[in-house]
Amino acid sequence: LTVNGDVTLSSNTDGADTRLTMTGGGALAVNGANIRVGNNTGGTNLSSKATLNLAALGSFTATLSGALTVQASGDNSNADVASLILSNPANTLTAASVVVGGSAAGAANTLQLGGGTNLIKADNVRLGSGNRDSGTISFGATATGTLTLRNTAGTGRANIARGNASTQSTGYVQNNVFDTTGHTVDLLIGTLTTAPATRTGSM
Repeated sequence: LTVNGDVTLSSNTDGADTRLTMTGGGALAVNGANIRVGNNTGGTNLSSKATLNLAALGSFTATLSGALTVQASGDNSNADVASLILSNPANTLTAASVVVGGSAAGAANTLQLGGGTNLIKADNVRLGSGNRDSGTISFGATATGTLTLRNTAGTGRANIARGNASTQSTGYVQNNVFDTTGHTVDLLIGTLTTAPATRTGSM
C-alpha cells in the first residue's frame, strides 16, 4: 500500500480511542508532509487516544518533508496517550523531525521500534516537546531489533531534545526516554539537549 499525502489518525471527540492495526504482511509506504498519530484539535481540555500498530506488516517506509509526530495536539488529560508501533521486520523513517509527545495533554506517548531493522533519518528527534507531554522511543518488550540514526540526508548527525523548558502551572511531570538497552545501535548524534519543563503546580 502506498499513500501519497499526509496521514492523520485521531479524533476531536474528547476521550475517544482511535486504533488502526494493519496485518497480513506487505509493505506500507507514505510519501507526504506529515504523519500524525493523535491530533485532537478540539480546544481547551479536549484530548483523545490514538494507536497505529504496524507490527505485522512486512515493512514500513515514511518519506516526509515535515514531521512524524506521535500525539501532535491535545489538552490536559494524561490518560489520553498516543502510540506508534513499527513493523517488526523493517522500518525506514525519513523526516525533518520525529516528535513523540508534542501536545499539552500531559500523556506518556510512545514510538516502539520494530524487532528487525530500524533506520531513522531526521534532523531533529524531539521527546516531550509539547507543553506537558512525555515521549519515549524504545524497543518495548521486543528482545531483537537494531537502530540506525542519521540526519535527514542520511549522512550526518541528528539532534535529540528531551523536554522543552517551558513553564506551566499544572502538576504534570515529564519523563522523556530514549532507550535502546540490549540492542545493537548505530547513532550519529549532534546535539543532545535535556531541558526539563518548569512546574509551578504540585508534582
